[in-house]
Amino acid sequence: MSKLKKGNLVHLYRRKVSGTGILLKRITDVEAFLNLNIENYLTELWSGEPLNWPESQTEIEQLISNFDAVRRDPAKQMIQHIVNHCYKYDFVTKTRKKKSSVPNDFSLVIWTQAPSEYTDTSTVYYKNKQVWYPTNWLKIKK
Repeated sequence: MSKLKKGNLVHLYRRKVSGTGILLKRITDVEAFLNLNIENYLTELWSGEPLNWPESQTEIEQLISNFDAVRRDPAKQMIQHIVNHCYKYDFVTKTRKKKSSVPNDFSLVIWTQAPSEYTDTSTVYYKNKQVWYPTNWLKIKK
């Protein structure tokens, strides 16, 4: 169990530029928050032909359209993380397979110093923005 809690100064420790942010909120059971069985959703989503980016976003939009306004934005960010980062692509069969672990614990972070994406520089997009991340991606900044 992670020791992260509200108010901690955190960073994305695996990034080249890890950034600095404040943990605002933590949801330890995403399935209960979303009222969604993530395993079943992923199995259904990936059962057919591989989806390209626009198709997967359309699927996510359809799923969250039934959520109330308070849960809609967090749900979209959490589901996007799960869909985009929790699979292995098999190039032989051209199918997606679920990774052994799917995050069920997410934290809301506001970035005071933005982390990087795939480069050596901070991503301006995240500066002063609230973003949901799987809690295991974060560590307390020392």
